[in-house]
Amino acid sequence: MATHQGFHWRAPTLILGSLLSGLALILGHHFFYHNLNGTPPRSYSYRVPGLKYSLTDQRINLVGGTALAFLVKTCLSIAMSSAYTQILWKFFRVHSIQISTANAIFGLMSNPLGLFRYRLWWLHPFMMLLALGKWIVPLATIITPATLTVAMAPYINLQQLHVPMTDFASLNFANTKGITIQIPGATDEDDAVLAYNGTYFGPQSAVARVVSASVLQGSVLSITPPLDALNASWALDFPGPAIQCRNVSTAMRNAIINTMTIKRKPCPVYYGFMSWVPGNSDLMSNASMPNNETVLTSLGPLNVTGPTPATIFVAAFPDWLPPSAIQTVDCQTFDGSTILQCQLYNASYHAEFSYTNGVQDVNITLGQKYNDIHVLSEIHSTNATAESSLAVTTVRNLAYQSVMDSFGVTLIGQISTRYLLVPPSSYVSVSSAVLSTVLAETIELQFLKQITSTSLLSQQPFTGFSGLSVTDTAPPTMPLASALESLFQNVTVSLMSSELLRANVSSPYAPPPITVNFTTYQATYEYAASTLWICYGIALCISTFGVLLGLLTVIQTKSSFTDDFSTILRATRTAELSTAIDDQDTDGRDPLPKYIGDAKIKLAKNDVYQDADIDRADIRLTVQAPKSTVYDAGAISLGRSHTYMHVPDDDGDMGNRGATP
Repeated sequence: MATHQGFHWRAPTLILGSLLSGLALILGHHFFYHNLNGTPPRSYSYRVPGLKYSLTDQRINLVGGTALAFLVKTCLSIAMSSAYTQILWKFFRVHSIQISTANAIFGLMSNPLGLFRYRLWWLHPFMMLLALGKWIVPLATIITPATLTVAMAPYINLQQLHVPMTDFASLNFANTKGITIQIPGATDEDDAVLAYNGTYFGPQSAVARVVSASVLQGSVLSITPPLDALNASWALDFPGPAIQCRNVSTAMRNAIINTMTIKRKPCPVYYGFMSWVPGNSDLMSNASMPNNETVLTSLGPLNVTGPTPATIFVAAFPDWLPPSAIQTVDCQTFDGSTILQCQLYNASYHAEFSYTNGVQDVNITLGQKYNDIHVLSEIHSTNATAESSLAVTTVRNLAYQSVMDSFGVTLIGQISTRYLLVPPSSYVSVSSAVLSTVLAETIELQFLKQITSTSLLSQQPFTGFSGLSVTDTAPPTMPLASALESLFQNVTVSLMSSELLRANVSSPYAPPPITVNFTTYQATYEYAASTLWICYGIALCISTFGVLLGLLTVIQTKSSFTDDFSTILRATRTAELSTAIDDQDTDGRDPLPKYIGDAKIKLAKNDVYQDADIDRADIRLTVQAPKSTVYDAGAISLGRSHTYMHVPDDDGDMGNRGATP
């Protein structure tokens, strides 16, 4: 019978086919999850025929991913195991090893516990690395199904809507009173028969409430988003009032300090903080300087034709002393003082509104400066019956100065230490609400925090309470000038919180609708493609390396093997064993006897003959027993020959039984 020459196609085909099938399944797994990425799970369920329960779309997709991962593991494991088998039989034909070692190496594909036999890593590291790779490959399938998850993802819906926006061209800001008179010489038929003369009396209550609340809160007030949406965002560009705060000039600083300096002792007043507005557009005049009394005016200068815009002064004097020390020191020198001049102007605003689960976040940016805003104390107009009886610029000017007026109400006043001669006493006088605002946290006004300490009143704090209070240790970070400007910007945007101050959509001056982004959150599939490819990539690289080694072994040995029982039977038929096996150990039961485990086995190197008619040489299974006794296990020839087996006779002796074909 002819002998097959070269390797058979089955094992190489199984190795390469399994690897390519695994790669195809990996690609299928990726595209399956990629197709689901970003899509919501469908709400309906699939009924299972004959069963009482149903499968949801989400469960089916997750099961599908798990099934693909299992198939990938199966294919790559088959490829690695088949490649390992080729290398294993070559290893057995080259090495003479102990039975116990052969058992461990042979069983590494089915039993990973053999990897913990550290002696094998020292003796046969290459085979152990291949086996380790085979068991690493399935680990990828544990992670890859979890690369598809369900999470809440945002969905953006764009709509054109009217959003809360302040209408500065509105008569709801300024409180004006005046009279309408007939123009002398005009007739009833004339269009312009009336004139209006009015006076500015201050801001309306809606403006005062919003400004006061924003200044005390130190942030933008809550503004209701369109449609009361919990998650929305939009951006606005609009003109609005702003202030610019700078240090006064040296000449003005000297003039201000001169008006506050007292030459006699004990000094009746020791200033810590003062804020005032000028009474005249000439800021260097005495009318524009602070005096020793409380300043009541909160808007100025009131000269309409003057060059100075609406201005407020804010000054901090850190050399201020408490009442306990005022009688023992010289009068105030105003060393280290900060005197700021804040002026009103018209600026462009860019405000970005964002609402996340109802939490408001507003980012304000100032752009171009348009023009200074002067105080209008009197209002004059003609053609009062016409639609444009008051110019839009005049109405906006009144709105801007109303905001500045309300802002000044919170700051105007002073904090000082005063001394009375009769009866001799000293106390702290507070006529400004600045300590109730975030301005008290600025660098320049930190010293004013001591006003809450009873030690300033020449008294000792109460220490009889055993409880502990929170200590304010946060250092200030913002300069006073920047804090004032930022606070006024918050005030300007906070005006949108009042419905009375918003734009009337029916007004010809109302702003157009803008784009609002409404965000809703919906459960969607999320696919971590990088994680899947990292896991599968590692498994694929290990498998490819093992497959290449297996195929190279097949090509080198010109033979291929399987791990079938017949392969084991044929390969070990002519093996050489270093010891004899007792009769009671031939049934193969566990455990393996130690003497068999310590015995060495070596497979014979079979040659492939070109002519099947030529008899082969006898190949014997030689068993080396103790005392060097050699037993013939059998002789096989391909031609006309006899087979002899040493088997026990009926009486237990060894005899030859022959069979002639």
